[in-house]
Amino acid sequence: MVGLVVFIVLGYLHAMLVPAVTAPGSLIGTFTVRLALSFSINILTLLVLVLAIGLVVNDAIGISLSSRSAYKPPDRVRFT
Repeated sequence: MVGLVVFIVLGYLHAMLVPAVTAPGSLIGTFTVRLALSFSINILTLLVLVLAIGLVVNDAIGISLSSRSAYKPPDRVRFT
């Protein structure tokens, strides 16, 4: 769902793929470790998961936008 929202807002496939792949991987890994160590899930754990997914999405958007703008030639040059 995160990847779909990013794709709708930005329209870049690359910005959608990074969160779409890493968000389920981080959730599966977190819950696997939580079950293996017999930890309970609480509000703090959910908050950390939301913040981690937000950081991944933010990084994906930033990298995608900076790579697209770095290779785009300027439309016109202004001399002042």
